[in-house]
Amino acid sequence: MKKLYYLRHNWKGKQGDVVNPILEDKSLISIHFNEEEFKSYDHYSSDSKKDNGFKSAFNNFKELSKHGGIVIFTFNKNPKNCYVGEVPPNTPITFSRRIKGQGFKGFKLLRVVKRKKFSILDYPLLRIFFPPHGTIFELDKNKLPFIQYIYGGKEIPFSYSSLLPKMQEQMCMEWLRSKFSPRKFRLKYLLLGVGRTLEALDIFGRTIKDDELCAQVTFKEKDLKKKREHLNSSSPLNSLRLFFSNSEKEEVKDGIYLLPLSKVWNDFAKDPEGRKMLRRFLGYKE
Repeated sequence: MKKLYYLRHNWKGKQGDVVNPILEDKSLISIHFNEEEFKSYDHYSSDSKKDNGFKSAFNNFKELSKHGGIVIFTFNKNPKNCYVGEVPPNTPITFSRRIKGQGFKGFKLLRVVKRKKFSILDYPLLRIFFPPHGTIFELDKNKLPFIQYIYGGKEIPFSYSSLLPKMQEQMCMEWLRSKFSPRKFRLKYLLLGVGRTLEALDIFGRTIKDDELCAQVTFKEKDLKKKREHLNSSSPLNSLRLFFSNSEKEEVKDGIYLLPLSKVWNDFAKDPEGRKMLRRFLGYKE
């Protein structure tokens, strides 16, 4: 399976105005932390080696150069200026001095083939793929089907198992707010952002009956018992506790309501508006 990378070109001012169009025109991607031009990290100066950002970016760039992969890359946060393409294995790293007529040195370059341009506005959920800071990252393999859908048109299976964890959490939160949720569980509002603040609580809010509700969403079968125990120990006293997972039936165990992810998915999938939401979660274009 090909590795997947995200690279952010975020240069501004004269540097970005000159370099970015050249990179786009020549199907190149680049990193730039200094003006030194060496293909081996060991040859860089001690000052460069102190920069942890450079070390991480250089290592990822070298891995992409050696082993190849699919790369998503953006320019200056322009949502309409996104690309996906491939770097073949053993693609050589070159330097910006080979771009004639430009005064910039030290840009490390890789050529991309089979490049496709797209707008992130057409695939808004892609934003959750990209780390908020940094230059180049290897992304989890579970994100590859979404990128292949954009890149090659191969549609993602219409199933809750195709959803990334953050999307599964969002689906469960929407279900708790919907007509499908029992009134006992139905959310009035959230007290914390979904899946962002507490490790054991993916959903934390107050129901329409004014009870606090705590929920954990997990697709993986590993450590289910431990996660349920963690949910119990991390939830406020007298709160409702829900555990969404791959369980096959609804039941109450150790004070926790166990709910199948398949039920949540099927409730939405059978509803016209709910189905539209699921399709957008999967990145399908209407």
